[in-house]
Amino acid sequence: MPEAAIGSTGDPSHPESLSTATDSDHLWLLAASVVAIVLANGPYLLGYLMPAEGFVYAGVAVAPGDNLSYLSAIRQGVQGRWLYHIPHTALEHRGVPAYTFYLALGHLARLLRVAPHVILHIARLLGGFFLLLT
Repeated sequence: MPEAAIGSTGDPSHPESLSTATDSDHLWLLAASVVAIVLANGPYLLGYLMPAEGFVYAGVAVAPGDNLSYLSAIRQGVQGRWLYHIPHTALEHRGVPAYTFYLALGHLARLLRVAPHVILHIARLLGGFFLLLT
């Protein structure tokens, strides 16, 4: 039988017997999450501050093919679209319900009057932060 947590009887059928987090535990979790987010965003900050000579930093540090597609979907959302169109093809096609999260971010960016790359980074930061807190 596994050891019980400190301050608990170890019986999961009785939630009151489980230990609860203290304020200092919450503060530690918050501080550790902020540090992790800051460290994880170092490559993005370096890309903006020190782009390679003759290049413009696109705002993505990993998987540029995917992330630039997401930015494309956000731009389409800014234009008011709810169906995604592949922008880099000469073939005629109908929009499809793909990248809906990013299309919705585009609509939000239009309402907040922020650039597509800004709303993408805000969503990425908030998502990472809430993931760390759960």
